[in-house]
Amino acid sequence: MTEFRGFAFMLLVIAGSVAMHGPARGAEVWLASTDPYGRGPERPNVALDYLDLFADDAPWQTVASRVSVFKVGPSLVDAAPDDVLRRVFRDLDRRGIALAWEAGLVPPGPSCGAGTEGYAGDTARSVRRIKAAGGNLAFVAMDEPLWYGHVADEPHSCRLSLAELVSGVARSVAIIRSVFPDVQIGDIEPVGTKLGTAWPDLIAAWSAVFREATGTPLRFFHADINWNATWRADLARLSPLLERQGISLGIIYNGDPRAADDVAWTDRAMEHFQDVHDLVGIVPAADIFQTWDPRPTRLLPESRPGSLTNLVLEATRPAARIEIEHDGPRILGRVTDPMGAPVAGVRVTLDAVDLDGVDGLQERHLAGTVPARARSALFGLRINMECSCHGAADVTVGQLRYHDQMGGEARRWMAADHSLSTFVAGHGKSVWHNTEPFQVRPNARYTVDVSMRSDANSVGSGYVAVFFLGADGREIQRDPLPFGPAEHVFDIGKTDWAGRFSFVPSGRTELDGTLIRAWIAGNGRIRPTASRLQPASVNGQ
Repeated sequence: MTEFRGFAFMLLVIAGSVAMHGPARGAEVWLASTDPYGRGPERPNVALDYLDLFADDAPWQTVASRVSVFKVGPSLVDAAPDDVLRRVFRDLDRRGIALAWEAGLVPPGPSCGAGTEGYAGDTARSVRRIKAAGGNLAFVAMDEPLWYGHVADEPHSCRLSLAELVSGVARSVAIIRSVFPDVQIGDIEPVGTKLGTAWPDLIAAWSAVFREATGTPLRFFHADINWNATWRADLARLSPLLERQGISLGIIYNGDPRAADDVAWTDRAMEHFQDVHDLVGIVPAADIFQTWDPRPTRLLPESRPGSLTNLVLEATRPAARIEIEHDGPRILGRVTDPMGAPVAGVRVTLDAVDLDGVDGLQERHLAGTVPARARSALFGLRINMECSCHGAADVTVGQLRYHDQMGGEARRWMAADHSLSTFVAGHGKSVWHNTEPFQVRPNARYTVDVSMRSDANSVGSGYVAVFFLGADGREIQRDPLPFGPAEHVFDIGKTDWAGRFSFVPSGRTELDGTLIRAWIAGNGRIRPTASRLQPASVNGQ
């Protein structure tokens, strides 16, 4: 049994005993979004109605009653006029929602760190502004100090030792506590990184030295998950390490930064929520719904699909219970609500995940917008380089096709003779390959179709991407298609009056090595919920 299969089996057992009953009630719900003062060229329209949240009659009454904490960022604290800050903090107090501030707390050095994520600005000025505007700062969420202060090797990173890092962060914490002595400090860090299993151990070490230097433990740890990497293994290792130190675990749910519209973004964020709660079976202490992407462009109203508050409304409803099993060639199941009553007429989608890659080449798809300064593009493959990648890979790539809405077309192969190309690499081995470039049209919507095969063991090892180049031939942007098993939607139907469903998988006679998942839409009483059926090849183990 491969490492992935052994881990997948463990998660399936957890999911069967916990997740199908739905997450525990009482988890903190956090809400956060880019504010008007943090917009830029890459996200000019994000959260257009952000300040409307703080009107007395703002249409998020139900969601506001479920949100425990509202998190603001440095741009609002540092750049918003005084009257705006007062309005925001006054309304949060009126609603009984606690205030959190996400900020870099690593002091920059003489020649590094300034203006870089994770590093501090004028911390003293920021907390004084919060206090003067009537803010009651309950939480500070540090913006990835361990990653950006200690690990990252970007040009302006300081690469501090743990001792240097915690000394600087402790100074920032002392400044904050001089104004807000009861504030609780927590950390945000990425999960699913190139460091693999060493990363959770480093987080645990960092948490211990933070406690020693500041005199108090981290109140929480919020996981900023790389959804395209092997985050499940990292999270499974990290969770008990945090628990032993008394640190509560939260998960940040965001969508796809390349989403074509707001609904696509929130749909992907909901899938991430379901993945954690229903398929993996982890019940975090806090669910953080947050965007720093160009979407969604609207936070309100809570009744509008695609708004950020609508995502929270849907996710905070009770989960359904989905029972699912094999019966010969059929897949049977039943959907009930939290009280055990059948849920009739709800849409059920079944999909199959080809864990072993036995189905051969499958079409994978990518879509986005050509950058305004792009003049050409090429296809590239990267394994364990130019990414947070560290795994083994076994990938076959066929034809790659590009199309844009202005009539642009291009077809390329990785191999010069237009044959299939197979790339096999062990852990840590780097592979890269580029095709010949082709012309693109700036600002055009584009689609890419790739014939590709990869298995579950290749997750987190790399990607195929379209690289957009400027007039000087230098890269402007890359949009990746990560390696992973092919997923097929093979049946869609509805539950009957008793909440039951039955499918014979269309076009599939062999389910060995195939993970079956069931997804149901919410119906106003229950949230969208997922379940999974153990792969046939590991039944009984």
